[in-house]
Amino acid sequence: MLVSNGGASVSKNRTVISVLMAAVEKGPNDLALRLHLASLLLEESQATQALDHLAVVLRERPDDIEALRLAARAADSTGQIERASAYRRILDALTQDDLSQPHSSGNQSAAEDVML
Repeated sequence: MLVSNGGASVSKNRTVISVLMAAVEKGPNDLALRLHLASLLLEESQATQALDHLAVVLRERPDDIEALRLAARAADSTGQIERASAYRRILDALTQDDLSQPHSSGNQSAAEDVML
């Protein structure tokens, strides 16, 4: 749990970031780990580093909604407005596609469709 006084929470986040960076070095293909690391880096105003990790995730999973959201925020934070806009366009297309696609049979959930 993060302590509410600013210095302690920043210090704890930095410790977690250091541990996650070491873990990513040992397991560079662990995309969930990279995604978590990127979110913490973004919280710590390290958007450029976050974008580096998000780029790896998006190369493997270009339709990862969370990675796209974080990448758009990180790109905005680094002043890469066109890049952020591109991430948002992809995100919008993916989420609109999810909303407009009918399920194969009217009453099944998306999870049930995947399991079929």
